[in-house]
Amino acid sequence: MTTSRVLTKSQAGLIVICLCFLLMRAPVMYRQPGGQDEDQYAIPGLTILEGGIPRLPHVPARNQESVFFHADEALFSQPPLYFYYQALFYSALPPVYGTARIASAIAGVMSIWLVYRLTFKASGSTAAALWAAGLLSVSRWYYFSATFARPDILCAAFGFASILGVLEWSRTGGTRRLVLSGLCLGLGGLTHPFAIVSAVQVGVWVFVASRGWRKFANFGLVLCTALLVFCAWLPLILKYPDVFETQIRNQFGGAATESILTRLFLPASSLSYHARVMWQHAGAQQFLLALGGLVGVTWLAVRSRDQGARTICWLGWSSILLMSIAVGTHHQVIGYWVYPAGFMFAALGMGLEAAIGWLAGPATVPPGPSGHDASHSDGDSHIAEPTSVSNRSMRPALARTAVGLAAIALLAPGSGVRALVAHLQHWRDVNYDAPRFARVLISQLPADSVYAVDTQFALDFLAAGRRTLMANDLPQYMLIHEFDYDWLIASRHALDTGLPTRLNVQLHSQSGIAADRFACYAEVYRSTRIVDAQLQDQADATGGPAGYVSAVGVH
Repeated sequence: MTTSRVLTKSQAGLIVICLCFLLMRAPVMYRQPGGQDEDQYAIPGLTILEGGIPRLPHVPARNQESVFFHADEALFSQPPLYFYYQALFYSALPPVYGTARIASAIAGVMSIWLVYRLTFKASGSTAAALWAAGLLSVSRWYYFSATFARPDILCAAFGFASILGVLEWSRTGGTRRLVLSGLCLGLGGLTHPFAIVSAVQVGVWVFVASRGWRKFANFGLVLCTALLVFCAWLPLILKYPDVFETQIRNQFGGAATESILTRLFLPASSLSYHARVMWQHAGAQQFLLALGGLVGVTWLAVRSRDQGARTICWLGWSSILLMSIAVGTHHQVIGYWVYPAGFMFAALGMGLEAAIGWLAGPATVPPGPSGHDASHSDGDSHIAEPTSVSNRSMRPALARTAVGLAAIALLAPGSGVRALVAHLQHWRDVNYDAPRFARVLISQLPADSVYAVDTQFALDFLAAGRRTLMANDLPQYMLIHEFDYDWLIASRHALDTGLPTRLNVQLHSQSGIAADRFACYAEVYRSTRIVDAQLQDQADATGGPAGYVSAVGVH
């Protein structure tokens, strides 16, 4: 079998993995209403098309503790690159949540490819690389980041690219790869703050792997390149310096109960906190499978002195540690963990191939998780073939099938299959098609009113040209009771948090299917001001006091 043929087969396998991901996820992505934080992350791309600046026009927060202080003018609580990337998709596709999610899905496909390349470069095995890419693509870590409008997955892709560049540099040398790595670090920093994790990994790696005066020269080259790219944010910052300062201070200052130095030297509380969060998010099976793969390959790498496996393992362990330290115990992050998960599944892919080799018999067992050094070859790791046809020739295929079925069985729960089935079963039902549901809902409401809208339909109301406010009463976001509005559109998030009970509103109507979490559901509430106005109109008709004039205002 020639190398070119092996590469063609591996590329075909990777394409199949990416297509399966898109075919399985795209229908649900376009039909689901807005999810967690998507009323913050899916909207700035639209405002960029209008005026070139990422904004949240429905969040005119003026309370000083808000991370969205003056976000209707400019958004700085998150770096802007993801929103400019998102705007490319809005320029060609409809302004619905599904379009913003497709932007994340494409970044997810890039991440799958990069994890494949990293695993292959470290192990020399296309089979291990395909295991890593395939299992990551159906994991809960990846599912959340790559199917919702969030910057996490794009930042992770830049992180994987920067690591791949340093891996290539460590084996072949040359400053070009260091510059490319620094470029990716800078782009990651322009996408999300958790790029600091890959930045620390790259910086430590380059410094340790260099010799003599090149330690400082190579480190400085990567650092300066990254900072130069990051400075692309400066023109926007200088245009709104006070807004930038307030949003950044509220986003990163004062929330943590421990200083970052304390977390650095005493990381146990941060690690245990995020372990609990990930256990709840990914589920016991996926959590233990991914972590078990990292632990197992670490043990094999130490025993076999396999450099490729050691590289993946130190990247996995360091990303877990750094992410926990950087975030601390004050924020239940979920999407960020797609980056450590990439290395965990790379290790798992290598471990599964080692297990398959062991199950297949001594004649096909590789020397370690990597099989051989891939630093100078893009070929596959060849498994010795038996000289005669026998039951033994079936062992690798049978072992691979058994391991694959076991892994899929562990990853299937929580992988989104139930959501896909529900939407396919109700394909023509408007209650399972969020864009259609929102259009019907909006058409039934007055065009000249002001709406406080929950996350599930905020983008739809804004795209329809309705005057919209974020339906939120958390001080760190926006205090909706400080603003005048005529209607409250409460979907599942607002109802779960009990928002309508804390506002002066009365239930007007209900739409959708409340009992099915996969279906759309919304409750429409009238502001008590509307009720008072109607009563006043009745009084006017009978010669009562002067009529009520609605005083609404959206900055």
